[in-house]
Amino acid sequence: MRHPDADQVHFGGNEWFLAVDGSRVGRYMGSSRASYAAVATNAEGEVMLSVSGLVQATLPCQNTSGRGELEAVLALLRNFGAFPVKFYTDYQRAIDGLNRGQEWCCSAQRRDADLWRLIWARYD
Repeated sequence: MRHPDADQVHFGGNEWFLAVDGSRVGRYMGSSRASYAAVATNAEGEVMLSVSGLVQATLPCQNTSGRGELEAVLALLRNFGAFPVKFYTDYQRAIDGLNRGQEWCCSAQRRDADLWRLIWARYD
């Protein structure tokens, strides 16, 4: 996924590629766990950073793969500072959210608005 204003991330002349993913194991909300992973590689394909963990969920309904995707985006932003970055995701809601803007993402009507607020705080 590429934000319209983003360039590739460069550290020490190296080009970095960032990828995120989220998943959930278990069929029923009460007995499932969601997780995330984020990986950064250099232009030669060497893994320079990998971050993974369990989704921080207060309510069982928050254990979703979508929340995992957003936590992966946040993990990258925490480790790389702020935008501009170029990263890849298969989660359309992350792409749509960045394209629609902060007001749409952080609205109280949005699922995972708490994560969106943390993402946008790093984005700005």
